[in-house]
Amino acid sequence: MAVKAKEMAIEIEQRTEAIRLEKNALQQQCTKEKAEWETKNTQLIEEVGQLHEEKKRIAAREEDVQKELAQIRSLMEQAVHNTGEAPKLKRELEAKQEELKRLQEAGQGFVITSVPSMRDFKNEALESLKGELALKS
Repeated sequence: MAVKAKEMAIEIEQRTEAIRLEKNALQQQCTKEKAEWETKNTQLIEEVGQLHEEKKRIAAREEDVQKELAQIRSLMEQAVHNTGEAPKLKRELEAKQEELKRLQEAGQGFVITSVPSMRDFKNEALESLKGELALKS
């Protein structure tokens, strides 16, 4: 009986040691994965910031093009009687309208309101935004 109890005690010690080793390995793996995730999350946050900057740049250019369109329209109204300049101004107007249309389409893909928390952030969301930006550019 004492031998059997001793064997059981040894078996319990071995199981306990195996569980402890497995626990340590899992803790190390979790620590490593957490560090990798935090690095990736930091990169994604930076990329979201870059997307915000790109959206601002497109919006500023869109505003500039709208001002240029207003100037061209004004010049066209002034040049109504001068037939030599009207076709040139009309071409410029059409080119600026086309540029404005492209900028507006490019700006539609940007709907970034805030950076999500680490828990909620998904890589697919950023990849989707990148894909939309690439398609719109």
